[in-house]
This record gives sequence, structure tokens and C-alpha cells, in this order.
Amino acid sequence: MQALQQLLEVTPANKKALERVEASILTVCLDDVAPISTNEVCRALWHGDGRNRFFDKSIQLIVFANGKAGMNGEVGRGVPQQVCTLIHALTE
Repeated sequence: MQALQQLLEVTPANKKALERVEASILTVCLDDVAPISTNEVCRALWHGDGRNRFFDKSIQLIVFANGKAGMNGEVGRGVPQQVCTLIHALTE
């Protein structure tokens, strides 16, 4: 909590950015890594390095430096159909 407080005190822009993330229904995570194998991609989608994942969001769209992409999402009642509809719309 102390690190968060220090970050928010550095500049008002940090507080505004955090408020936007907290108010969002999904996040887009742009990763610098470029996983190759299926195992590497799955691990990176699951938790990455933990620095830019927001596990309180129902959907996280994750794009890697090599163009591969995927999502990390909450699995709750009714959510899978919504996620499938979103992914279908994004890939058309």
C-alpha cells in the first residue's frame, strides 16, 4: 500500500490513470515479451510478469510484441457467452 501511495503522489496523472483503470470493464495489456511456444503463450496470458495484469477485470486482452494475442478472463456464470461474442466481434 505504501508503494501505491508513493506512486499516486508523484504526479496527478498517476491518480487519474489509476481511476480510469479501476472504472473500466476490461483492460488491454501490451506486453514487451514475445512468447513462441504454446506453453510460453499460455503462461504469459495467465499471469505474465504480474506487473500489468488487472485480475479484478472480467476481461483482459493481451497483445505481445510479436503480434500474438489472447485473453485472460473471469469464468463466472454467464460470462463465457459474453466473452465468445466479444472475441467473435474482434476477430471478424
